Amino acid sequence: VEYMGFWFFRSLGVLAPRADWYRVIENPTLPEKHHAQCLAIQQVNERFIEMNGRDSKQDLYKWENDTYFVKHTNLEAGRTALRIFVESLQTTDQAKLKESIFRHMRVESFLRYSVISILISNWDGFFNNMFLYHDPGLDMWECIPWDLDKTFGYTDNDPMFVAMPINYPLDGQAPKESRSPGPISRPFHKIPELHERYIYQLRDALNGLFAKERIQGMMQEIEDLLLADSK
Repeated sequence: VEYMGFWFFRSLGVLAPRADWYRVIENPTLPEKHHAQCLAIQQVNERFIEMNGRDSKQDLYKWENDTYFVKHTNLEAGRTALRIFVESLQTTDQAKLKESIFRHMRVESFLRYSVISILISNWDGFFNNMFLYHDPGLDMWECIPWDLDKTFGYTDNDPMFVAMPINYPLDGQAPKESRSPGPISRPFHKIPELHERYIYQLRDALNGLFAKERIQGMMQEIEDLLLADSK
């Protein structure tokens, strides 16, 4: 599921890590060689930022529900820019909120992040497990997905988020469970224009990138690859 999840994010133009299959042989000199099929996921760090055409000297944060945003680069500069950004999204003034979003967020990136997250049931990805890249020169923020193991209906105990409601990024409500959608997605989706664009993009993705035939074909290709490799 992580391989497919990251592939969909990248295919829709979201800044996201690569994920690739590898065969691992524990010790090739032993009579009984222990083989494993493993997925290597690109780490989100300065090198990743540079490889994707961004400035690796800029700021990188990871949103973790239990510790808020953890800064991964330029620690000496502090988190003032993050605080100002998040506080600007908490305003109840719709005009000011819209101005802040369009001025400081890569809107298409955040829109597509929501679209893909809903379609792959990334229920852990709105209040947790998201990186933020910040370019202080432009004062512009961009999202990066991470940790997609709980997707496509897989959760800790119960597939309660297998079908995620369209409004989940806005209100965090699902049929069997609810949670905060986080400090980024809720303000973002409060702007009617953006929420409407998100719904249109959901429709387009369902008819294109996420068409049933494409999903089934992709799953079959992965299965065939891994079965052939295991022989």
